[in-house]
Amino acid sequence: MLARRVRLLLPLLVVACGDPAPAPNESTELADHIDRENDVTVVDASGRAHHFPTPPERVVSLVPSATEAVLALGKASVLIGRTDYDDHPEVRQLPSVGGGLQPNIETLLGLDPELVIRFDAESDPFTPDRLDRAGIPHFAVRPDRIDDIHLMVEHLGAILDRQEEAVAHLQAMDEALGEIREAVSDRPRPRVAYLLGGTPPWVAGKDTFIHELLEIAGAENVF
Repeated sequence: MLARRVRLLLPLLVVACGDPAPAPNESTELADHIDRENDVTVVDASGRAHHFPTPPERVVSLVPSATEAVLALGKASVLIGRTDYDDHPEVRQLPSVGGGLQPNIETLLGLDPELVIRFDAESDPFTPDRLDRAGIPHFAVRPDRIDDIHLMVEHLGAILDRQEEAVAHLQAMDEALGEIREAVSDRPRPRVAYLLGGTPPWVAGKDTFIHELLEIAGAENVF
């Protein structure tokens, strides 16, 4: 049962790719003050403010965890494209733009999105620059830690007019994490190394949601 709860949480708590260093977040309190009856303004992970008079209806997410969040909020209908890393049944039939970082810009522009959700990565300055020149809004997210994922879900709930669904989803996630933490509170703490693949292999360090999940699940991350 414990392992099943962890597996249910992982799809939302996964970042497919990106730079390991966290970026500063300037919008920690903003989601508490959003009112969908009025225009929505949200500051993204890059520090850019975005104004949404109405919820966007044509969205491409370049971040698999953001795609999962949109699906969890009940807004699969707005998604018009995916990355090669999105394999959820609700988006598998959508055209792929390639990777989340440095996607195929021609394919992406051809989908005519109203909004692109992208990863805030210093290693990919080309994508935001090209989207700017094409006049396509792009909302940057950086879900490195569990708190970042909270903020991402809150922001997407506001942008897509799904605030109540966002609150309910985050409450369920927090309850599940609390149950896991309680279930392992009196168990031995195994020493764990979490390998992410690659050559040489990457490992999950302390500034990642994986490190936080390992600690919640009662393990000690050796890295």
